[in-house]
Amino acid sequence: MTDNLGLFSKPLYQTGRTLIKVSGGRLYLTQRGTIRIRDNSGSQIKLKNVLYVLGLGVNLLSGRKLCKEGLTGYFNNKKMYY
Repeated sequence: MTDNLGLFSKPLYQTGRTLIKVSGGRLYLTQRGTIRIRDNSGSQIKLKNVLYVLGLGVNLLSGRKLCKEGLTGYFNNKKMYY
């Protein structure tokens, strides 16, 4: 999920209004879309159904979702690698 519209590669589509609880408050999801992620070598994948959450303030990425897209990975105490 993200609040950065510049990451989306296609127009967003409307979803039903969904409450997302965050530390210190509530935010609402109303749209979803597709983004592209590129690695250091220039390879990229498309992630569909990425949540657009206005006011989120960070980009959150699901390791499970990346694995469902066919990536494998590992992590240490500083980084995640896929």
